[in-house]
Amino acid sequence: MPKLTSTLSQWPDGDFSATLKKELKSLGADALPLRQAATVGGPVDPDSIRVVVLDSGENDASIHANVGVFFDEILWGCSCGDDPVPQQNYCRLRVAIRKTDAEANISYLPD
Repeated sequence: MPKLTSTLSQWPDGDFSATLKKELKSLGADALPLRQAATVGGPVDPDSIRVVVLDSGENDASIHANVGVFFDEILWGCSCGDDPVPQQNYCRLRVAIRKTDAEANISYLPD
């Protein structure tokens, strides 16, 4: 499980949203469950990931946030020159950060 130490340290009075967005983006496409939202099975362009914090809260054990993620899925061989074509996608994820050690559970939220 990834650790979101900087994000945990920003809760509740720091710059939680900006730090969470930065740490999730730095995890990269392979650490986020974006494949479940991909529509044609192409790879995710890691540079295209954009995160929006939708809401956040906490309980005794963890901090949780629902986030929206915009990303491009790369389609190969779809144009005359076989150049890759990006297809924009969106999904929602739930991030739960354990307060004791900053370990994060990141799960896909179906529509």
